[in-house]
Amino acid sequence: MKEFLKRNLPPGMDPNPQKNLFIFGNISAFIISFFAFIVNYAEARQRLYMYLGGELTLNADATIGHFHSMLELFHGMYFLLIMFILGYIIYNYADYRRGSKSIYTMKRLPSVFERHRRALTVPLLSVAATVALAIAAAFLFFIIYVLATPKICLPHDVWGELWRSL
Repeated sequence: MKEFLKRNLPPGMDPNPQKNLFIFGNISAFIISFFAFIVNYAEARQRLYMYLGGELTLNADATIGHFHSMLELFHGMYFLLIMFILGYIIYNYADYRRGSKSIYTMKRLPSVFERHRRALTVPLLSVAATVALAIAAAFLFFIIYVLATPKICLPHDVWGELWRSL
């Protein structure tokens, strides 16, 4: 992994900051999104029940809230993370002009695309992996949504809820 990063980043650049942003950013986005989803889901599930004669009973006519409304912070967290990762594209291009001025070396290489490949590969692969992880997290939240909700209270178009949320 470390060798891949060194081959696909500007010469002499330390790969750790980009690797750490990807790892800790995805972990943080997932944890914050998960807890926000659990809180929103618990509130929506609580609205399915009512007190009848002092007992808490399921209201058979109630339908749980829409899945996408429970993903309040989900889209924002992953969007913010992707914006930070894309910021590394600018940082990578700027790195060519700092320090040893490797821009001169890169311009003399036979492939004119080498400089762009090194500036774009890691951030764009990180964005693709982050999107894949976000979709996996959405599926996990959806599984919780479907399995923890009483069947009678699920919306009629349950799979439509998932696709609308993505």
